[in-house]
Amino acid sequence: MPALFIDSCSQLKSILEKSESLPPHYWLVSYLECYDTSGWDGCEKWGKCSFILTDEELKKDIYLRDMQFIWGVFSAIPNEYSLKEIEKYTLPELENPNYMANHINPQHPLACLEISIWDGSYTYICAHDEDILKPFKEVPYKVIDAEKDNQTMNRELCRIQDILRGMVPNVSEAVANDLQWECWHTLFREKAGKSEISDEKIERTIKKAYGKISTEGYRFRYTYWNPYDQK
Repeated sequence: MPALFIDSCSQLKSILEKSESLPPHYWLVSYLECYDTSGWDGCEKWGKCSFILTDEELKKDIYLRDMQFIWGVFSAIPNEYSLKEIEKYTLPELENPNYMANHINPQHPLACLEISIWDGSYTYICAHDEDILKPFKEVPYKVIDAEKDNQTMNRELCRIQDILRGMVPNVSEAVANDLQWECWHTLFREKAGKSEISDEKIERTIKKAYGKISTEGYRFRYTYWNPYDQK
């Protein structure tokens, strides 16, 4: 379980208080959007999209302000690596389907931990070492095993795809992708693991969604995702 989903959390203070298990490290901050960017000493950097801080520098500001973040990826990178080494890799971002995978890993090749904040609403934490994650399960929010959740979701998506391809063998990848998400949101998103959804109900939902998605002028809206790759 090297990934956690933390609901209703967009502030870092309570998370950083659980980070003592990390080795000495820098924080690479990317894809940042923060509300608290004026009127206090050192605030200017929080108006930037990306930058690197020491652990002490980050904690000083977070413990002082406990600002709310709207978007942001915080990658903990051991300080045995130079800033030049850190900066030669692509910046971690949020528009990444990695967060839907059965196994979620930090995006930066040198990172030992990644904290990503989404839409001011929730946070993912992932690491290569499960022991590093254990203290973060104690934060005062609802904490979910993100990989277990994704594994359930991907099984459900495969089931929708299996039934769809039995009904429409030559369905295009674009139509199949949007249809799987339309059906999953309708049938499974709020009911994951709570009750069995019959094949007949999935078939009815597919027929309804297919009628909408296959019409001329429909605009595809979902990120492409192949759940079969997760088996």
